[in-house]
Amino acid sequence: MSLLRVIVFVAGVTALVAPLRAGEKYRELGLTVDVPRNYEEVPTQPNEEWVVIYYAEKLPRKAADRRRVRPSLSLVWIDWMDDPVQPPAEAEPVPGEEGEEAVEEAAAPPPPINSIERYLEQRQRGFELGRSKGGRERFGFETTEFLLIPAVGNRTPQEGWVHAWKRADRTLALIGFCHADDREECVKTWQRVASKLRIEEPEGSDDRALRRFYESSRGRKYRDPEFRIRAKKSLARGWKAEDTPNFVVVSHTNDEPLVRKICRDIELMREEYIKRFPPAGEIKAVSVVRVCANREEYLTYGGMPGSAGYWNSATEELVLYDARKVGKAGPSDDSNTFIVLYHEAFHQYIHYSTGELPPHSWYNEGTGDYFSGAVVKNGKVRRIGVNPWRLGTIQRAIREGKHVPWETIIRWEQRDYYRNGGQNYAQGWSMIYFLRTAPAVEDNERWAAILPTYFDTLKAEYGRELAELADDASHAVRSEAGKRARERAVEAAFLDVDLKRLELTWAAYTKELELP
Repeated sequence: MSLLRVIVFVAGVTALVAPLRAGEKYRELGLTVDVPRNYEEVPTQPNEEWVVIYYAEKLPRKAADRRRVRPSLSLVWIDWMDDPVQPPAEAEPVPGEEGEEAVEEAAAPPPPINSIERYLEQRQRGFELGRSKGGRERFGFETTEFLLIPAVGNRTPQEGWVHAWKRADRTLALIGFCHADDREECVKTWQRVASKLRIEEPEGSDDRALRRFYESSRGRKYRDPEFRIRAKKSLARGWKAEDTPNFVVVSHTNDEPLVRKICRDIELMREEYIKRFPPAGEIKAVSVVRVCANREEYLTYGGMPGSAGYWNSATEELVLYDARKVGKAGPSDDSNTFIVLYHEAFHQYIHYSTGELPPHSWYNEGTGDYFSGAVVKNGKVRRIGVNPWRLGTIQRAIREGKHVPWETIIRWEQRDYYRNGGQNYAQGWSMIYFLRTAPAVEDNERWAAILPTYFDTLKAEYGRELAELADDASHAVRSEAGKRARERAVEAAFLDVDLKRLELTWAAYTKELELP
């Protein structure tokens, strides 16, 4: 642990204390939490190992009324485990095969997280512990409280607070963060939460009702009930879940028509993806579509600033938010929500249909944006239209001569594509839209073959590359294999294509496109 810096707890200072909402029970954890009334529970990521409950202060409607840093309070659960036994210093290394080059020894992994100190050291590296203040024993646990302050060089305006319950086999801890100017007020509230927390032995999760449903005639039609049960058991307070044949749609919005349309459209779009990109075999995977209540909740959950949705292959979740626009008169407009859904659902489908296939960004993001123009009506995908998010941007770039030459952008790696993300996303969309819809492409056999040749070559070459790798090949090695496959795919796709002529035809076609 880094050098401790001394923090003095100031006693007797008057601060506002948020009233608590009594008795949020988490039977599977053996915990009862009195939550501040102005806080709401936020879901944790499916692959989160330590944080079992996460709360954040509710955001005022007016941005001017919001704090500079949104106060948050998480409950961390740490089970004790012994440190691994180190081999004796005199042990001889196992030699490799004859002629095998020596490999530089990898850095030792960090020790296991088995205490609050280890957790903070590894998961909150930008902060240092203040002087601790011991408390009385409660529920068989020793209690300790301390502050967290930014480490030297960390210029964050945040400060933190920890209240830990420790016993031989387990540590529980409430960890709060807020702006330094709000610390006095927030700590008073968090201390009250800690004083009211009740700890019992966990009862275990009762999933009998869910299992009965999936064993019934209604529930048996849904694949992978174990995945669905896990998804539903992990729902945060106020969230709901709906089953579709291939997805679990979890949502935190009261807009039930929106959720029903998402459930319908996600299945219809999947059928459209299958038509355009037939899978190598049957897709049996079930995944989650998570609809956050608003942009703020989406960002709190893990969305990147500047993004509107994302597909996380590690957690098998497609995440977006209810992006409806409510006009002063007339119905609300949910179109932006579906622009994101149709784009990210393509990435989700490609992940399951072809594995970790690594296309160039112009193809990957451009195709996702192409599907964002889908017009779904009366249970069918009627057509793929112009993407309203991208058209104006690329038309302006073409008029001003600022678009990227085709011979350059078709070879760009992701880091290059992201440097001017807004314009490059728009150009990638327009390239795919042109190659799929322009009469000039349909009439030119070589141009019409560009997209299918690229995709088929990429699949074949990447499969060949992977077949030559060891099963435990590192991410870096696989990434290089993907890069080689991409290079061969783009060479095959544009072989004997006059890129200058293609680019001029694309520019003329794109400048004439109009929104419906």
